[in-house]
Amino acid sequence: MSGWGNIVAMGSSGRVVASFALAVLAVACSGSAGGRWPAPGASERAATAADYADVLSARYAGLTRDQAAAAQFYERSYQRRPHDPVLLESAVLSALVAGGPERALLIAADASPEVLAQSPFARLAAAIEAIVSGRVSDAEALLERGDLGALNEDVATALRAALLASDGNVDAALQLIDDYEPQGRVGADFEVVKGLFLASAGRLEEAADVFQSSLSQGQRTPGAILAQVQVLGSLGEREEAMRVLEANPQLVAYDAELFGVSRALKGGDAFDYPRASRRSLAAAALHAVTSRSIVATRPETSALYSALVLALDPEFDRARLTLAKALADQNRLSEALEMLERIDPARPLGAMALMDAAGVLRRMGREEDAVTAAEQAVERTQGARSMVLRSADLLRLLGRNAEAEAALSRVAAIDAADGSSDWRVFFMRANERMALDRWPEAEQDLQKALQLAPDEPDVLNSLGYAWVDRGVRVEEGLDLIRRAIKAVPTRGYIIDSLGWAYYRLGRYEEAVRELERAAELEPAHPVIADHLGDAYWRAGRGREAVFTWSRVLTLSPDPELDAAVRIKLSDGLPDEPAAAYHAAREREPAP
Repeated sequence: MSGWGNIVAMGSSGRVVASFALAVLAVACSGSAGGRWPAPGASERAATAADYADVLSARYAGLTRDQAAAAQFYERSYQRRPHDPVLLESAVLSALVAGGPERALLIAADASPEVLAQSPFARLAAAIEAIVSGRVSDAEALLERGDLGALNEDVATALRAALLASDGNVDAALQLIDDYEPQGRVGADFEVVKGLFLASAGRLEEAADVFQSSLSQGQRTPGAILAQVQVLGSLGEREEAMRVLEANPQLVAYDAELFGVSRALKGGDAFDYPRASRRSLAAAALHAVTSRSIVATRPETSALYSALVLALDPEFDRARLTLAKALADQNRLSEALEMLERIDPARPLGAMALMDAAGVLRRMGREEDAVTAAEQAVERTQGARSMVLRSADLLRLLGRNAEAEAALSRVAAIDAADGSSDWRVFFMRANERMALDRWPEAEQDLQKALQLAPDEPDVLNSLGYAWVDRGVRVEEGLDLIRRAIKAVPTRGYIIDSLGWAYYRLGRYEEAVRELERAAELEPAHPVIADHLGDAYWRAGRGREAVFTWSRVLTLSPDPELDAAVRIKLSDGLPDEPAAAYHAAREREPAP
């Protein structure tokens, strides 16, 4: 991640637990042998009214996002019918989604072997419970059975190897992995697992070679890079460790733990790679083979595997960050915040937890608490660039433009001190300065951004539209917008800029043509629809204008646009906007 999007970009999910359970089985268990699993809905042919009521209640609880209630109802239904493998699977999965890995493990551990044999995820949870309880032979027996499905087979192999490595049988663990053909897309991830085993056993030179192999295969997660750098630092190969970090500047800038390791290397701190316990080694292996695979899946799946990592190692903060994001992606903001608050701010990932919490607090409407959390994150990292930048983005989202502009100026100063420049910083600051009515400074920032990134469509569009809208350098502005459209012809908002520029110039037919194209590409964009309605009106197409303005009101416009559109629907548009515009152009000083 680069840190340039919205802070902790988290959206709502709202899927029912029953549907979610099937989705997880599709991800984790795809490839299972046919004929083994009960037909969909078999578990819901309840023998009693009470059974049926519990399953319906669980589904309703999922619909209303009451995951704790869903877990309770599924568990109660399973307890009535403990022979039903689908109900066992639903009970374990829903307990994990509800944020209760301990309860999920106990449910799985208490199940009969016959039912576990038909419930792949429950069997995996039972194996993890056995590891947590120190019953290694039980865990091995559960993991060796196979028929778990694609991703879970990978997890089972990684866990089996971790048990061997933690007992001192590192070579046997490596051989187990080498003999295994990964079911998912995790070949390079298993290289990381091997490196973790070797490093924990003190075989650092071999570990460094394996980690380098994983990097060459494209495994560049923060955890993998961190492990390699720690190994190199422990070997005294500081320059090589710095080269690894310098080859991944965006990750280092964004990830607080990598940033801290970079500072430690520069400061000459000593490194000593620690030996991991059985549970922590198993957690690290589980995280290594799932962290990349779950990124593109549903947030519920991400929550499941992160919860299992935390069941093995409650101090695994990186998994806790992932779980918090998954909860927030399901709009479970209070639970996400509670998860983040469990990470000690003094720990290596504490600043990231604070900044993620700031994003959650903003979504909860707790503006001042969000700003305070962001300030603490910046302070914890002694003004690390990534944290100042994310703080600026938070302030932007809160509409605190002056503070956002100041934070971005601070980032620009950090870059200048390092002899670097980033077009995105100038572009973002230009937007804040325009919001503050500081156009001359905003124009300078946009021109600087264009100098640094001459083909960046958003910069071309913003500067071009700003010139046309202000009636200065109009032809140059139109040329910039056209260049942006040529680069990305499917971005409706950029085509909207060209259409609105024509509108401002009084070229209404051309405006309609371009704005219709923009509306086709982004039919749910209220501003584009509003612009198209205005262009229809000026082009003498009143009925289409009224229809289009009416549609704007169905697209959730902001309050200001909503009010403006209602006035248009009542009174239409005032006369001769182009005349007033051209008069303003004549008053504009020459560039």
